[in-house]
Amino acid sequence: MYIIYTLVSSLLYGVIASGQLLGFLGVYRLATAVLLAFLLAVLAASLFLREFRKIKVEHPLPSAPDEFPGWLQGVLFACGGILLIFLVALPMLRFPCSPIGRELTWDAGAYHFPKAVELYRSASAWDLSIPYGDYPFGYESLLAFGLLLTSNESLFGALHLLAGLYFCWAFWALLKRYTNLPSAFLFLLSCLVLTAGTAASAGNPVLISGYALTIGKNDFILGAALLGVLLHSPVGARPDSGSHAPGLAQGSFQPL
Repeated sequence: MYIIYTLVSSLLYGVIASGQLLGFLGVYRLATAVLLAFLLAVLAASLFLREFRKIKVEHPLPSAPDEFPGWLQGVLFACGGILLIFLVALPMLRFPCSPIGRELTWDAGAYHFPKAVELYRSASAWDLSIPYGDYPFGYESLLAFGLLLTSNESLFGALHLLAGLYFCWAFWALLKRYTNLPSAFLFLLSCLVLTAGTAASAGNPVLISGYALTIGKNDFILGAALLGVLLHSPVGARPDSGSHAPGLAQGSFQPL
């Protein structure tokens, strides 16, 4: 599970960081963006895994209670995976042809999409004529990467899905850090938190899944990145509260 979290986090970091650096320099093109994103993702993953092994040795997690029987763990993991696939992944991967593509938020049309398109079109992040053009453009870098690969919006959902996976695994890892509950149960709980608003009727107070499925709105990735920052910060009174600098840097960089 930690390997999946590392891969998703590093991929997000590579794509967003390449957009930031190349957009600032005005050379955001397909070849340079893909190459730099790959190199940064590999570098981030290697640093992350090396330091994470070290901190797990220095600040080991407390002993977990007796795990559920193997068959029950498999059932819980399967239930969480089904929720994640059918209520989040499939609608996102089918965007803009899925129901979530029928409406867009006002800010997606006002500046999130225009900033992404301009970064793709001009290879630069210096067009300040767009509303909020002077704001950070981390999420827009994510969308612009999809435009580089396909020249259309077909990958917007897949790239937004990375934020959903990042949220799910960061939330799971936080629960693992601060509880002794079995991993399979915590995975199902994380998937329930991510999908509860989708599975329930309209007006449900759980809004996380609503934001998770809202293409063109960066609030969700900001919240997911905050979980990543908390996960790797020296927060808490437990003996495993050591900091993890690479993970903290990755989480802090995601929304920029």
